[in-house]
Amino acid sequence: MTEKAKHTAETRNTVVVSVDIEKMDANSPLFTKRMAEKAGFEAECYWVITEQTRHGTRPIETDFLIFDSEEAALEYLNSNPVGSVKDDARNLAEILSKNVNYSEILNFIDEPSSTLNVFGVPGEDGMLVWEVLKDSGLTDGYQLSPKVRDFLGKERVNKIKSIHGENWTAAAAMEYCFINLPSSSSAYIAAQQQYCYYIAGDDFAAGYLLRDLETLVHGVELAAQRALQFSERQAARAAKGGLANAQKAELRKATFFRIALANLNSWIWKSESEQRRFLKRLANEHDEELFSHGAKTLSDNWFDEMLATLRQSGELERVLSAKKP
Repeated sequence: MTEKAKHTAETRNTVVVSVDIEKMDANSPLFTKRMAEKAGFEAECYWVITEQTRHGTRPIETDFLIFDSEEAALEYLNSNPVGSVKDDARNLAEILSKNVNYSEILNFIDEPSSTLNVFGVPGEDGMLVWEVLKDSGLTDGYQLSPKVRDFLGKERVNKIKSIHGENWTAAAAMEYCFINLPSSSSAYIAAQQQYCYYIAGDDFAAGYLLRDLETLVHGVELAAQRALQFSERQAARAAKGGLANAQKAELRKATFFRIALANLNSWIWKSESEQRRFLKRLANEHDEELFSHGAKTLSDNWFDEMLATLRQSGELERVLSAKKP
C-alpha cells in the first residue's frame, strides 16, 4: 500500500459487542414515566435496548435506546446483532455526507463557533501532522496541493481566504477531507487537528487529535515490529531445537488463532489484559500440554505477541465483516 493510500483509507469500524432488550413497566424497579415522556411518547410500559459498541480499539461505549413497542425494539435488535458494523456519531463525516446538504456542510466549515461543533472531539511529534498531509497528497509541504485547490475551485478558495485569513489552508484541507475521506483516516485526523488548532482555537482538542494521530501512524508500525521480532525469535528457536520444535510452534500458533477466532464475540470487547487472560485460559483448557513449555504454562508475553500477530493478520476484520447483516 502506498503512503497516499495508507493515509486516506478508513482505519476504524464501529462494531456492536453486546446488545440486550428489557421490558420496563410498573413492576420494574427502573421504570419511570418520565423516561418514556423524554423519549416522546406516553405509555405504561416501554422497551429499553442496551447496546455496547467499540470504535476501533477505543474504549467501549454504552447507549440506551427506548422504544414504545416490542416490535420496534426487536426490529432494531435484529438489525444490529453482535459483530455487526454500524454508523454512529464517531463516524460523523460519513453520516452528514449522506444526510446533510453540501451547503450546510460549508456553513459548518465557515463557522467554527457553530452551536453544532461537528469537528468537536467526543512531548509531541509536531511535524507528524504536516508529514501525513504531505504524504497523502493534500499539501506540497506547507501549501495546499493542486488537487485540493482544483476540487474546491477558485471561488470557494477565495471565500475561505476572506473568512479565515492567513490560516485559510487549515479550513480548506478540513473541507476537502470532510467531503472526500473517511473520518477515521489519518489524513482526516491530521486536517482535523490543524482545524481545531488554527481555526477553532481549541488547544485541548488539537492535542487529543495529535495523540490519536500518533496512535494510528506509529501504533500499527509498533505492532508490526513486535510481530516481526517474534517471528525472528521463533526462527532462531527452530534452528536450535530442530524441526519438531518448529512444527510444534506452528501448530501452537495455528491452534491459538483458531480458538481466538471461534470465540471472538466473547473477548473482542474486553480490555487487552482481560483478552490475554481469557484466551490464555481457553488455550490451556483446549490443550494444556501444547500451550506449555516444559512444566510451565506459556508466559503472558507469548499470548500478547500472538494477539498482536493476530491483529496484524487481518483475520479479525475478515471475521467481523462476514457477520455484517
